[in-house]
Amino acid sequence: MKNNITFGLLLISLFALLLSSCDKKENELENLTLFNAFDTDSGIELLTIDSVQRGYGSTNFIKGYFHLNTTYVDTALLHRIILFRDGAEKARLSPGNFTFFGDITAIPGATYNYQLSLIMKDSSYTKLTQPYVILF
Repeated sequence: MKNNITFGLLLISLFALLLSSCDKKENELENLTLFNAFDTDSGIELLTIDSVQRGYGSTNFIKGYFHLNTTYVDTALLHRIILFRDGAEKARLSPGNFTFFGDITAIPGATYNYQLSLIMKDSSYTKLTQPYVILF
């Protein structure tokens, strides 16, 4: 009888410890700077992932919100920005909407290659950055 009670208390303690270690809520929004892309040719900081939403359990994903640092880019001359992930177009921005690319969904532990294309209004300049590797 004592063994059953001891075993039961041990199971309850382990279960309580397991629950206490799950302190993050599902779909919790975190404000982190995970990634800064820096164009080595011009020295321009191009984009960052500045907030992340993580899902846990069976819905394990990361959502990152990209934005262009307009401090270094003349947006009056910029026609379009295109974000590529692993060679495929992931998002496209036009004038008036240079703040966010919207969300990208990633699997934790996966590696992705991101490139950014800057297209000027007079088409005199199109820049495709070197791939930036991000390990989520």
